[in-house]
Parts: sequence; C-alpha cells; structure tokens
Amino acid sequence: MRLKELIILLLFLGCSSGKNALEKGNYTEALYKAVERLRADPDNTKAKETLAEAFPLVYEYYNLQAKQSLNDNLKYKWEKVVSSYETWNSIHERIFSVQAAKEIVPQSIPYTRELQDSKNEAGTEREQDGDVFLGKNTRDDAKTAYSNYGVALKYVPERQGLKQKQDSALNRATLRVLVTQLLSKDPVFQTKVDYIRRELLLSLNGSNRPSIFVKFLGKAELPDNYPYPMDHQLDFSFESLNLGQLATTKSEKEIKKDSVVVSTIDKNGVKIPVYATVSAKVIRYTKTVTSTAQLVLVAKDKASGSILYNQMVNPVYIWRDEWGTYSGDDRALTKEEKTFYTKKESAVPERYKLFEELSSVMQQQLHEKIVSFYRNY
Repeated sequence: MRLKELIILLLFLGCSSGKNALEKGNYTEALYKAVERLRADPDNTKAKETLAEAFPLVYEYYNLQAKQSLNDNLKYKWEKVVSSYETWNSIHERIFSVQAAKEIVPQSIPYTRELQDSKNEAGTEREQDGDVFLGKNTRDDAKTAYSNYGVALKYVPERQGLKQKQDSALNRATLRVLVTQLLSKDPVFQTKVDYIRRELLLSLNGSNRPSIFVKFLGKAELPDNYPYPMDHQLDFSFESLNLGQLATTKSEKEIKKDSVVVSTIDKNGVKIPVYATVSAKVIRYTKTVTSTAQLVLVAKDKASGSILYNQMVNPVYIWRDEWGTYSGDDRALTKEEKTFYTKKESAVPERYKLFEELSSVMQQQLHEKIVSFYRNY
C-alpha cells in the first residue's frame, strides 16, 4: 500500500471512530477526534459533520453541569463549578487551535469571566473555612486550616494576606522536636558523631522529612532567643560500641582440567601433542572485620517528661576482604581464577575509617526510625 493510500485509510478510520463515539453518546470524545482529524485534513467532510453535531451537545453538558453545581447546597460547590468551566475552556482552546474546526463552530466562547468569578468564590469559601479552623486554637485544627488555605491559594494565588494566613496556620500546627547532642563512647570519635547529628537534622527537615508539620531543631544550634516552646525531645545514647572484630576463614580445593597439552613427541618428523589432566591446589581466604553499636533512641513529651517512644538502634558494618594462593599447574586455572589466586591480602582499615562506615549505617537507621514514628504527626 502506497503512503497516500495509507493516510487516506487512517483518516477514514479516524472519522469512523469519531462517528462511532458520537453514536455511543461519547460526545466529548467524538468532538476531540473530529478536531484532530480536521487538524490533519481540513477538508474532511465526516469530521466536519461530527464536530457540528457534537459541539452543541458537549457545550450544553458542561453548561448544565455548572448550573446544577451552582444550585446544589453542597459544601465546596464552587470547586465543581470551576472544574466544569475549566474543562469547557480546554475544549474551546482545542477547537480554536484548528482553523478548520473554528470555522465550523465560530460561536464557541470560553467561560473567562465566569471562571474567574467561580475561582474567587471557591477561594473565599476555603479561606473562610481556614479562618474558622485556625480560630479553634488546636494543632489538629491548624493543620486543617493550613490545608484549606492551600486549596484557596490554588484558586486565588494573588489574594492579599492569604499566604500569610497559611504560614500562620503552619506555625501553629508545627510540632517542634528538640534533638539533643549525641555523645560518643570514645572522645576520639566525637567530631564524627557531631557530624552525624547535623546530617540527621538536615535529612529530617529535608525532602525526606516525616511530615510538613514536624520540625527538628538541634539543641546546639538553637538560639537563646528562640520564640517557640519545644513539644518533644529526642535523646540518643550509646549503650555499646565495638570496632574491629576480626574473623578469618580458609578453604582449600583442587581444580583439575582435562585435555591439556603437556608436551609433544616427534614421530617421523611430525610433532604430536600429548594430552593429560593437570591440577592445581587453591586456597581461598576470607577476612571480615565486624563493627557494631547499640544506641537507645527516646522521644519524650517536653512538658510532662513522659516517654512516647523508646527503641534500640543496632547498626552493623562488615568490612570484607578475599584473596587466595595456589600451587601446582596454573594451566588448570581460568584467567579469572588465576587473577584471584594471585591477589594479595588487603590491610584492615583503621578504627576511625571503620567508625565512619558504621556511622553511615547508624544515621540511616536513626532516620528511618524517627521518620516512622513522626510520620503521622
């Protein structure tokens, strides 16, 4: 089939599907398909007929939908009105993006003023609800107020004072958690421990924070004139710290390889290969250095001192090294095996390096447990 014939066939099928959608009562789908066919072929008669038939039905549907929402006594009815007007305006823009479609239904007009008025009403309704909840002076109500102000801002983003109200609601809804200093069992590691706590604070207040309504503040970084009281306090303490528990294992085996040329013999001036089985004895060594810690993580109510959360954190870091030796015929070994069994033993990392690696595991586990506890706050 030639390209021109293929294009004609696709256009015919497209128009047929538009007609089918119209016959099935899928008026919006039929309208969209007709517009796209006219975009590809401005002289498409069936697409013009479909658009002419579908347009008044689609217009009436969204117009009626908006009117029904206006007559309802449901809460937040203006948001449904906005949705109807926005959908119609999108349809109008699609029609007017194609000159051939625009010529079929030049009477199409957008709900510009109606949409703006509806957005103002929807924003006002949400703002007023936010004011009511914020006035109840409880943390949960402040969270609801924050949500309402957020919805209002979608409809009236430029409204004076609305963002300030949302910020005020967030301030009242925020649970402030004081994170105390973590003291190392070994003073040598205190600098690294302080770094862990600072990184933990950054992650807890960053993109992986448990909730927008929870703020973590470091005791060391908190200014003396901080204006808000603390609600919770997070305490950490080391129960144990063990670095460098060394363990070495050794395994031996024999590797054999058949049909290896081991020599040649001369027979009437012709060199004939001699095949045999060769073998090598290999020894694999595995050395591990295990570092562990035990920390207690406690969350307290700052006012009453009651314990809200008490968990053990058990980070483990295992450094691992493998190497080997062999004796016998190296022709029994593959290239990879020979590389491994000639590898030399690595030096065990220093204690500070082991503690750094253990600290990374520790920080991740602390973050996960804290996020899990505060996720629903």
